[in-house]
Amino acid sequence: MADDLSNDFLNWEDVPPPDATWAVILRFAGTFSAYRELGSTEAVALVARRRRKSGLKSRRLESLTELRTCLFWEARHWHWTGLGPEPEPRQMEYIRSLIERIRLRVAERNTRKLRRHPAR
Repeated sequence: MADDLSNDFLNWEDVPPPDATWAVILRFAGTFSAYRELGSTEAVALVARRRRKSGLKSRRLESLTELRTCLFWEARHWHWTGLGPEPEPRQMEYIRSLIERIRLRVAERNTRKLRRHPAR
């Protein structure tokens, strides 16, 4: 696993681009320990399964922690199932949607911080 990178210190540049390779996505997913953050495998599974069930078109506003938990779960799932060099196209579409939403949440958070603390 990569070094932990908390949500508080996560910058837009830390999040892989939408066309990132699976290796880059895996490295980023490893910067967040959902097991440690949520306290148990069961809690992580519950969040990830609930999100996956809601589908790609869900307009529900997810927290950064929830999105990173889902990405972490997908990376661990792929690791333990070992079904190929990278996830299937449908699964990659879902994973890339998580990445895009993570980028959006980080950008929104950074914009709010700038509004509260403008440069002098």
